[in-house]
Amino acid sequence: MWGGAGMESPANTYHSVTGTLVVPHLQPAAGGASTGFYGGSAWVGLDGMTCQTSLVAAGIDFIYFNESITANTWTEVFPNPGADLSMAVNAGDTIKLTVTATSTTTATAVVENLSNGQSSIVSLTSPSVLCLANAEWIVEDFQESTFLIPFADFGSITFTDASATTQSGSTVGPSGAGSHLINMVQTGRQFTSASSDASSVTVNYLTSIPF
Repeated sequence: MWGGAGMESPANTYHSVTGTLVVPHLQPAAGGASTGFYGGSAWVGLDGMTCQTSLVAAGIDFIYFNESITANTWTEVFPNPGADLSMAVNAGDTIKLTVTATSTTTATAVVENLSNGQSSIVSLTSPSVLCLANAEWIVEDFQESTFLIPFADFGSITFTDASATTQSGSTVGPSGAGSHLINMVQTGRQFTSASSDASSVTVNYLTSIPF
């Protein structure tokens, strides 16, 4: 249940992925009560589309609860659960996310809050071999335990300075060869609309239109 853009290429193509976004000012889900609990995530990663063995990612969770907005940053090596980072994050902050594969089983995630100067560098180890066949810029809903959080109205999220580097050292944008736009669809309704150009990916929240 993703919205955004991803690159699909042969194995061992990608080395890193990066993008910068602004933490959104949230509203309740379309038709939801202002006192409810809503959320979502935005992240960049390697191997989330077609690789069946692993995924490395860095991102933010954003939560709307009783008219208050909170956010936190995290890293993840699938299938292990994500790990939160100790960084102050507020709506309106500009966050730069970068994930770099250092081998087929290790990676480094760099999360930078460009608004307050905080940053975190995390070394990641995958329990399975990375395919390095995908690079992604994604907005999605997330789960608490087994419960899918109602998707917050985030308005629009744009990953700027979005790019991936290849093992050969070249840089590719999210609208290049092998790129795919992804829209979130749940129970027959489309919740996001994605677009991309040479250096950005934009994901817009939709008011639950029929699919």
